[in-house]
Amino acid sequence: MQLFTRLASLEERPFLFQVYADTRKSEVNSWGWSEDQVKMFLQMQFDAQTRAYSSHPVPLKEEMIFYKDEPIGRILTRELGEVLVIVDIALLSEFHNRGFGTELITCYQQYAMEKGISIELHVLSANPVCKLYKRLGFVLTGEHPLYLTMKWTP
Repeated sequence: MQLFTRLASLEERPFLFQVYADTRKSEVNSWGWSEDQVKMFLQMQFDAQTRAYSSHPVPLKEEMIFYKDEPIGRILTRELGEVLVIVDIALLSEFHNRGFGTELITCYQQYAMEKGISIELHVLSANPVCKLYKRLGFVLTGEHPLYLTMKWTP
């Protein structure tokens, strides 16, 4: 595949919002709100998420995910000592189930192996991507009401 990442720029905020909104569309479309209400709510949520992520003392690395030259998603990571934390990963829904997630996580595993660090992430317990993480060697290390904590060690 011709998948690659690069740092996101401020000019790409509209696309990053589009990715965020795409991840929430089935949830918010069930509420019966107008298109304007949905957009305003999602923008508020996206801005709050951005502020929350940037309030952490360790900088966040925000990258755009590309297939060929087309942006298809984003990944947010943070290195905390011996751990690479995948804070958030999202692909536009039309790019789900095409092997992109597997390729991306495999690349980060290679990076972690080279640095001798582990990878940790949190995922909604009902998210079908949990199967992918298990298949790629991540193990369950914690359970919270909505989220699972998973870790991969080289």
